[in-house]
Amino acid sequence: MPGPSNAEVSTDWRAHVISPYAWDPDPNQVGLVQGEAGGCFAVSSDFPRRAYMKPLNAKTDEGGHSRAAREKIAADLAHDLRLRVPPALLTTRRVAPEGCTPNLVVSLILCPVQFSWGTVKGVPSEANPLGAAMAAALTQCSGLLVFDTWLAQTDHGDHPENLIMGYNPDRLYESGMIFLDYANSLGFNGQWAGGAWQPVQLAAWPPRLLTHLDPPAVAATLDQIERMAEETIREVVQRIPDAHLPEAEKPIIIDGLLGRRGLLRPALRTIPGLGGI
Repeated sequence: MPGPSNAEVSTDWRAHVISPYAWDPDPNQVGLVQGEAGGCFAVSSDFPRRAYMKPLNAKTDEGGHSRAAREKIAADLAHDLRLRVPPALLTTRRVAPEGCTPNLVVSLILCPVQFSWGTVKGVPSEANPLGAAMAAALTQCSGLLVFDTWLAQTDHGDHPENLIMGYNPDRLYESGMIFLDYANSLGFNGQWAGGAWQPVQLAAWPPRLLTHLDPPAVAATLDQIERMAEETIREVVQRIPDAHLPEAEKPIIIDGLLGRRGLLRPALRTIPGLGGI
């Protein structure tokens, strides 16, 4: 894959909110799987790598959903926790077609080859190179259970498309499980209003991933979230432009993120094998 590495892009995009590049739908949409909000592969004449741009359907963003903002917040927090969520930048479409929202997010495509969870979840973890690689990839995403629970991610579960196995033959170290789509999180559509971010319930997760949990990795991510500076969390949310996230929604998301940190540990301890974290 040409261009800067995932780590380089992630560091750069974490430092910024609005994309300095203009993005357009990629003429090559081979392999595209659209979600309910609509999306497409996107390219920029000023940036050497592809991204995924969404939402395209304005109606799916009504009622306080603010999908693009939620993707950006999740990407920034995941970067700080070193979790495999694609880095993201907000953008405004220069000319939004009828029925399309102008306020979008672009998320970096992390690997040139991607296999949906629906395709790979049945690959056995046997004593061969492919099976060993699969088992390692599943174990390495253990910390994302904590992250999904913190953000009240509601759209992973055993979803066949929102989790993918990425493969980069040129940078093998970038290969692994990748978690997509955080639009349906962070109390979307007013679900956290009035302190309703309590109680904390475990995020729905694929049953197979639960069998590959690494307790030390879960504990490490949990410790990081509990210690994350309040100023960092506030800044990640407050810097989102009002056009992408109405001002009234920001304190609700901030209160939820801050308050839920102290309720994660009891929720995670309900999982067999995690009682000691």
